[in-house]
Amino acid sequence: MLAKYIKPSYMGILIGLIGMMFVMACGGDDPTPVPATSTPAPAAVVEATKAPEAPAAKAPEKEVIKFHDGQWGSNWVHLAIARYILENGYGYETEEVQGTTGTQKLTLVEGDVHVNMETWRMNIPVWYKDETAAGTIIDLAGTTDPLTALPAGSPGQTVAVAGQGFYVPRYMIEGDAERGIEATAPDLKSVEDLRKYKHLFADPNDPDKGAVYNCILGWACQKVNRAKWHAYDMYTDFNMIEPGGSAALKAAIVAPYEAGEAFVSYYWQPTDVINLRDMVMLEEPKWNQECQDSIDAAVEAEPYEAELGCHFPISDTHTVVNAEFAKRQPQVIEFLTNYYVDAKPLAEAEAYKSEAGVEWVDVAIKYLRDHRDVWTTWITDSSGVFDPAEVIASIDKQLSLEAESKDLTAKVKEHGPACAETVKFHDGQWGSNWVHLAITRYILENGYGCETEEVQGTTGTQKLTLVEGDVHINMETWRMNIPVWYKENTENGKIIDLAGTTDPLTSLPAGSPGQTVAVAGQGFYVPAYMVNGDAERGIEATAPDLKTVQDLRKYKHLFADPSDPDKGQVFNCILGWECQKVNRAKWHAYDMYTDFNMIEPGG
Repeated sequence: MLAKYIKPSYMGILIGLIGMMFVMACGGDDPTPVPATSTPAPAAVVEATKAPEAPAAKAPEKEVIKFHDGQWGSNWVHLAIARYILENGYGYETEEVQGTTGTQKLTLVEGDVHVNMETWRMNIPVWYKDETAAGTIIDLAGTTDPLTALPAGSPGQTVAVAGQGFYVPRYMIEGDAERGIEATAPDLKSVEDLRKYKHLFADPNDPDKGAVYNCILGWACQKVNRAKWHAYDMYTDFNMIEPGGSAALKAAIVAPYEAGEAFVSYYWQPTDVINLRDMVMLEEPKWNQECQDSIDAAVEAEPYEAELGCHFPISDTHTVVNAEFAKRQPQVIEFLTNYYVDAKPLAEAEAYKSEAGVEWVDVAIKYLRDHRDVWTTWITDSSGVFDPAEVIASIDKQLSLEAESKDLTAKVKEHGPACAETVKFHDGQWGSNWVHLAITRYILENGYGCETEEVQGTTGTQKLTLVEGDVHINMETWRMNIPVWYKENTENGKIIDLAGTTDPLTSLPAGSPGQTVAVAGQGFYVPAYMVNGDAERGIEATAPDLKTVQDLRKYKHLFADPSDPDKGQVFNCILGWECQKVNRAKWHAYDMYTDFNMIEPGG
């Protein structure tokens, strides 16, 4: 477990230090001295008569490789495995950049993100075709058509059969004798058939209609499904519920499935959610180009209303990279092109994460140990810059250190008190909270011997899971953004604020017990150089009288929305967070919608 938080290059040092601690703490004989490491003798000089070798290819200058993190399971498997190999075999630093389909379309083109390992081209056909044709991005499978499907395991491919649609559990249609469930919708075959059974899916907030779970806010499939729902005229009978993240959508399926209840939801495969459960994808009209054109036009702007609707096209997903990055790092591109995890081990890896309660890096380690015969074939270098044997040896060495680390963690647990259950932390998906989680979890796991886990969610899901006990701890609770919920649930005893307060606005001295951030400020920001200029950077002040939100009106041309140039644009808080709703309410109160559009990121 130590390896989850410690940079791999420091792991050997850390293991040595902890090993010494155990010797000192537990007693025993004097440790055996470690033999001194001798310096190898210089290689023999090549004889003068030997023909000179061709000059070796120049190694590229290493850079931090930035991967798009779209926030779903199979993609996290790819990222974990690829990053482990690049860091521990090739010696690169890597990082994940969270984003939605919309942000990825921008960052991958501009080079702020270098790699998207699971590109669902069929959901963004216009963008994909335009950018591959323009040469700003490269599909490592060699395609430029968003619907071209390749044979399983083709170079550059990451998922051979990528299906998606609306699913219901099979027990609704056929029953399940073993679980004592009777069929409640025996004639349910298509999306259109849902109308006959809408009472089974009743929306608690609007009981005359059913509820269907849509794709995640900010993903392209969210807009596509809205467009199709309009084409099918389904809004008259069903409301669309749109989760703020993949964890919330997964919970909306797994919980009712385990309880044997009725539900209908969008999802995709291969995933552990679908592959490990008996689900039925509902029929929709067959895909055709005319329908695709109607949907493509509809998703360009809200409210996403298409005249025609049809099934998602079945295709595969590929690794797509920024073109300039590909020129700079050809050896990395060769590895990523070779990379391919088959559907079965991919689903098993995703399932292992949830069943074992481990981190994604542990998923990668298990895959690499179990499938050495596969991943070693990915390590090639036609340029001769990297020696494949050395890269593989380096990865093997790190995997060995991971095993030693696991043994030491087990010893820590033997000497420390074990927690009675897995401690579950709310992961709200922002930087300072991740710092708190990393430090606290490290101490609990390696000092107290506890198992810990992060549960991703929005403010809304946290308000439910914390009260119900599905999450135990939120380490950075912005009480002032959820004052009614906070006050009600601290007073009724369902939650406890470790700082001892029940008032959402009570501020305590810095460092008070139970406090994690002493001064938590939030609002709308602009860079100081807009107001004051920046002589060192050669920037002149463009908005010298900008002091308040209302002053933005005078300078809206500086913030022009590319999609609506007569208005400015302001970036709101993240979809699903409470501050998103608060800012919307304030924007209306300020009458700012007349001059500014609000852009709402998905993460």
